[in-house]
Amino acid sequence: MPTNHILPFRRQDRWGFRRVNDGAILVPASYSYASRFSEGVGVADEGQVPSDGWSDAIVFIDERGIVLGRVSKAITYSQFSDGLIAFQRDGLAGYAASNGQEVIPPQFAIAGPFVDGIACVSLPGKRLFGLIDKTGRWIIKPMYAEILKFTPGEACTAAKLPGDDGWVLLNRDGRRRLKRTYYGLKWVSEGVVPFQEETRNGPLFGLMTIDGDLLLEPRFTNTDDCVRERLLAVEIDHEGWGVVDQKGRWIIQPIYTSMSGSSQGLFLAYRGGHRTLNYLIEGGKFGYLNRQGETVIPFQFDGAMSFEDGYATIDFFKEECPALRGEPCGVDHEEETAFVNPAGQLFWLDIDHEPRQK
Repeated sequence: MPTNHILPFRRQDRWGFRRVNDGAILVPASYSYASRFSEGVGVADEGQVPSDGWSDAIVFIDERGIVLGRVSKAITYSQFSDGLIAFQRDGLAGYAASNGQEVIPPQFAIAGPFVDGIACVSLPGKRLFGLIDKTGRWIIKPMYAEILKFTPGEACTAAKLPGDDGWVLLNRDGRRRLKRTYYGLKWVSEGVVPFQEETRNGPLFGLMTIDGDLLLEPRFTNTDDCVRERLLAVEIDHEGWGVVDQKGRWIIQPIYTSMSGSSQGLFLAYRGGHRTLNYLIEGGKFGYLNRQGETVIPFQFDGAMSFEDGYATIDFFKEECPALRGEPCGVDHEEETAFVNPAGQLFWLDIDHEPRQK
């Protein structure tokens, strides 16, 4: 069975896994937490999480519901990527395989996901990042203030120099791809990267190839993290978000409060409301658009993420947000979480939750 049809569920504060196609329970609600499958493996916390923050064990489960392996006295906030998952124990991060083998022992302060055999990590007491391979060998020792994770199949990624010295592109061997530094860079994808430059109108974003060839002049106040499916979500003049192609033609007009790029053919958009000073958005609703800008899943969600493996995670506030009435918000909302498929069908995290009509 394809694992994108397996979702976690919760019942009375315990977690398990269920099959979406027939609703059958794959793994009973017996764990303290469970996350979505990645690379054919589900991840769950075994036993209660004690006060020190570490679970009894991280458990790895396949699509048949069989336990593949465990990592004891650890916790993870990650998913499997390139065959390994980052975990933490006693304040240090390492990497494990799905059989529970600790492939790279805990030694890092921060451990990013492996992509095509490379991961970004930092050491305890250091504020600098470097790159390692899957044996734990340094490709480049920590020397950058930040390194963005590689995108699968891409030749390079973006890295921030210490201090205010700008951003550069790094090849997979850790060498700089271009001599030039940039005011800002985002994720490399499909051979291109959004870049930021200081202009007479302030810092603005454009788009270039990874070899430095200009595609779009800097004219956007913000962009999505990267190009997705040859399109880029952008913000223009602080007026609104829309979508352009790599020739700068508007595919979706800039009329939304916020947008994320295309994922599985759907754009996540936020309509109405406003952005707060700390860049939170409140007072509106999330929905999903197709490449023609048509609403395919109505604007009804208080929280939402882009689609991944056929489903997106969405939230409803249990009580109306004061921002919807034009009042200050500033509170943490109690939420009801579900997963939505491209047809708009909801699968509630709390499996006993009554179907809700929106």
